[in-house]
Amino acid sequence: MSTKPSRATPVRIAAGPPKRRTEENFFFKLSAFTDRLLELYESQPDFIQPETRRNEYWSFVRQGLTDLSITRTNIKWGIPVEGEAPHVFYVWFDALTD
Repeated sequence: MSTKPSRATPVRIAAGPPKRRTEENFFFKLSAFTDRLLELYESQPDFIQPETRRNEYWSFVRQGLTDLSITRTNIKWGIPVEGEAPHVFYVWFDALTD
């Protein structure tokens, strides 16, 4: 094992302002779970642990959950969506399904 400090590889930053891009995405319909979660929290107050976080979760869900983009079409890395090329799943979403 080396004790010498490593040299970081310089990062090239693109010149110019950011560009807006559009792409097709698949979404997980998280918004459909808002009422169910609130009912669960109401019927089982001890469901959220630790108790010190209960109000935080209630407030977050009460604001209304938004749908999450779970695929991309303009990148090559990711988990291919079977039969839906060029869509790829975000790796974190695929991990949730395993």
